[in-house]
Amino acid sequence: MPGARGGPGACIVEGMNHPGSRGWVGLVVALVCIGAAVAEPAAWRDEAAALIGQCRLVTNEQGVMYFDGDDVDKAWRAAAMQSRAINAEPDNGELWADRALSYYFLRQLELARRDCAVATAARPESGKAWIHQAYIVDRMINGDFAAAAISMERAKAAGANPSEYFSYAADLYIHWGKPELAIPLAEAGRAADPATTIHTLNLGHALLFTGKEAEARALYAGVLALPSEQGLNGAEFILHDYKMIQARGLVKYPQIEGAYAWVHAFMAAKK
Repeated sequence: MPGARGGPGACIVEGMNHPGSRGWVGLVVALVCIGAAVAEPAAWRDEAAALIGQCRLVTNEQGVMYFDGDDVDKAWRAAAMQSRAINAEPDNGELWADRALSYYFLRQLELARRDCAVATAARPESGKAWIHQAYIVDRMINGDFAAAAISMERAKAAGANPSEYFSYAADLYIHWGKPELAIPLAEAGRAADPATTIHTLNLGHALLFTGKEAEARALYAGVLALPSEQGLNGAEFILHDYKMIQARGLVKYPQIEGAYAWVHAFMAAKK
């Protein structure tokens, strides 16, 4: 790892307690980087992203997603790398936004909230900063869907990555109980990035919740046939989404019960 312990650019982590590690409580007091930077911010960012990509999220019954087990240590290492990138380029709001997401999944909610605030202030023209504000702070921490919609409009105006924007925006309206508004967003996501499964899933959910069950099942069947992605197969992706919608959504969609049964029947038939 660049800037290994004791060398130039090493990070001292003060008061770092790992939530989820046995016997530890509390939160990060500070991440202070000292010495000359030994890598460009992009190198730290990319190395952190690669490490986070190895971590699998766990979802509890309340719809809270978090890192667990050995992945907690990996995620803290990634957050330290993100801190080094920020130290080298503190005005880069997207770096703060990246670390905010790591902190959120490490259940460091106030640190995530702070990083989102800094991200949008440092780079208000960053679509990613506003998307993370919408998802992490407005939705997941504050439960304020209206505020999230405003932040997503800011993200769109800032020229957010189209695939990212359409994914988060469609998901927002599905959880808000406005699936009819999610349909055109999910369709636009599929057009912009047809290889990314989440757009097909979002469209399937939105169609299901607006009474178009046959169309939804046709889309789900395509997802169910896909190979595993991020450690989950197609059925697990669909069931995970249902769990999140039931736990965190404002509307309890009655269609989910029948859809659960259909997905499980599909899985049983494949065995």
